[in-house]
Amino acid sequence: MSFSLFDTTRTITTLGNLVERKQADIQTGPFGTMLKASSYTLEGTPVIAVKDIGVNRIIHGQSPKVDISDAKRLSKYMLKTGDIVFGRKGAVERRALITEKEDGWLQGSDCIRLRFNTPDIDPEYVSYFFGTKFYTNWILSNAQGTTMPSLNQEILKRVPLPLPPVEEQKKIASVLKGLDDKIECNNAINRNLEELAKSLFIHWFIDFEFPNENGGPYKSSGGEFEESELGIKPKGWSVGTIEDLANNRKKTIKASEIPKGTAYVGLEHLPRKKLFIGKLGVSEGIESNKTLFQKNDILFGKLRPYFHKVAIAPTSGVCSTDIIAIYPIDPKHYGYLTLQLFSEKMIEFVTNYSNGTRMPRTNWNDISRYPVLIPNDQTSALFTEIIHRLVDFTNCKLFESIKLIETRDSLLPKLMSGEIRVPIKED
Repeated sequence: MSFSLFDTTRTITTLGNLVERKQADIQTGPFGTMLKASSYTLEGTPVIAVKDIGVNRIIHGQSPKVDISDAKRLSKYMLKTGDIVFGRKGAVERRALITEKEDGWLQGSDCIRLRFNTPDIDPEYVSYFFGTKFYTNWILSNAQGTTMPSLNQEILKRVPLPLPPVEEQKKIASVLKGLDDKIECNNAINRNLEELAKSLFIHWFIDFEFPNENGGPYKSSGGEFEESELGIKPKGWSVGTIEDLANNRKKTIKASEIPKGTAYVGLEHLPRKKLFIGKLGVSEGIESNKTLFQKNDILFGKLRPYFHKVAIAPTSGVCSTDIIAIYPIDPKHYGYLTLQLFSEKMIEFVTNYSNGTRMPRTNWNDISRYPVLIPNDQTSALFTEIIHRLVDFTNCKLFESIKLIETRDSLLPKLMSGEIRVPIKED
């Protein structure tokens, strides 16, 4: 996106000009001496760090906290709805718009905050501008450092910013936010379905409250148990290992032979501790051999297994050779196998046996010898039926979101440049 392509009626300014006119201010986070790790508490005011900055939103649930006294002492760094937060080091192209949910939180030492002080600028519009390729390319080429890019106030002040009339800004932001809201709704549905799958697994296979022949909870209804080397087990179940339930894909393909448009999954596409993948890559540009996988395979990240990168493949494709593609020997065990591979105990097991100190890796041999109880066929088949329904629904939401993201990313530069104009007044 080049500014020479902008509508000639559109004002181009810089953040520095806005700061000079008191229409904006930029605040660097507190020095490390003002906010030490020893100050963090279990309860209190969250402190946003670079790792908490997602795609135009704050990632909740992982921010450290400080108590009331420290929050008051650091009130200069308190965030308000409409602020935009950037990372100072590393992923300097990332930014997040502060919403009502984060109002009153604190910016951390590795963040920079932008705030507008005029009704003529819509923060949401500006936050979307910071998502354009133009801005990403600009900030990466102007940031200091090569191996670890860094951002400061002076660099931000030089950022050029197109400013149409505020009514148009709000309209543009509204169009883009409508798409993002739908994407987030789909993500929330998938998160809830994942929690449901994990809870059901625990209820059936840890608490042994799977349905008995009459549909009642097995353990609570007086179901029979037997002793085993893994502890008590329901009568009729057996003891085995993952190897009795699954195998791994071994077929690889040369980069030159991968069909155009093939879905690609690298370690970067596997989220930590998330059963469902949130995005896919494409095979264009791949230069090395990859492993072929099938839809619904369980993709298990080998590198640093404690990162807990285990997820279900939403489609067939190719993956990094640092990922093991696993499938059930008998399809009826698919659901049970999937949740066993995803379990914390499995991750702990393979982490303990992984090789290497700086970059530990696991392998199929270690995964396959993980000991498990093997349910009877009827229970396993019923659980698989439920899991398949959940997986099918989450896949549907994933691909819907991919289309919405493509639409948003296509509209974004055109709306910002004025190539597409949004109507200001309703007919």
